[in-house]
Formats: sequence, C-alpha cells, structure tokens
Amino acid sequence: MVTAPTISGVDPRDVMNTFAQYGFRKTSMEDIAKAVRLSRQSIYKKFGSKESCYTWALRTYTETLYRKVFELLEKGDGAPLQVLEEVLLHVVSDSLEISKTDHGAKLLEDALEIAAAQPENWPGAYVAKLGEFLLRQGLASTSERAQDLSYLVITAARGALVISQSKEDFVLEIRRLLLVIFVEE
Repeated sequence: MVTAPTISGVDPRDVMNTFAQYGFRKTSMEDIAKAVRLSRQSIYKKFGSKESCYTWALRTYTETLYRKVFELLEKGDGAPLQVLEEVLLHVVSDSLEISKTDHGAKLLEDALEIAAAQPENWPGAYVAKLGEFLLRQGLASTSERAQDLSYLVITAARGALVISQSKEDFVLEIRRLLLVIFVEE
C-alpha cells in the first residue's frame, strides 16, 4: 500500500482551504506559503509546483479521512445508527466549509477523483467497508443489500451536504436519513 508522505509543517487542510478560496488557477505559491506559515521557497522545495502541492494536499487529506472512517467502522463503538452518524459527520466535517466557498465544489470533486485513482480506490473501499458494517450490525440481510444500502447512504449524505448550511443542519438531515432507511415503522 502506497501512502501519501506527510510533510512537516504543512497541513493539507490549510492548502485545500486556500485552493477552495481562490481556485486552482488564481492560487499562488505565495498564497499557499502564507496559509501554512512557511516561506514560498520552502513550499517550492517541498512540492516543486503548484500542481504537485494541490495533488498532495487532496491525496493526503482523503487518505487520512478514509483511514479514520475505516477505523470507526471497524471498531463500531456504540449503537449502529450512532456509529453511522459519526462516520458520515467525519466524512463531511471539513467538506461543509469547503463546499460553501467559490471553488469548493470543484476541489471536492477533484479530491474524489484523486482518491478513486489511488491503488486503494478509497471511495470504492468506503462503499464496501460501510456495507460490511451494515451486514455485521444486522442492518442488511445480505451482502448485496448491504452494498446497495451503503451506496444509498453515501449518495444521500452527499445530497445532505449540498443542502445543509451548517454542521447542525447536516446532523439533522443525516439523522432523518438514517431513521428513514433503517428504522421500521
């Protein structure tokens, strides 16, 4: 498994927020340097180009995010719907802010493309691992049903992200979604 290297002093979220604010074309290495509190020369030494910096930030961020989500699903501490809520909230925690910026939707789209292009295919692995969790927790009766429900939950959570104005709105939307899907009347 190839992992994205960590770069001392650089938080990928700071880099992503800068690109989300200005867009890829208008973001300069100076903007990135200011965001991560390093010199422009240090940024060039670490990345070589704006493209490499962008790709590194998205790849590192998504890899870290998915690893944490997989850990939450594997541990499964708590009631199944609470774990699902925690997982979904973790997935979109930074995305809520980013999605409301001028260039956030494009950045998030690029992040998913980069994550899917990795050998691990992080988004595909997310669907599979969420399905395994649903099956283990008795929220689906077959593997096929678990994978279908996993896809449905992930797709609906993306929709909730788009319509939510705040983290609180998102949590309410997710709770409603999970109750509709998994709690029988």
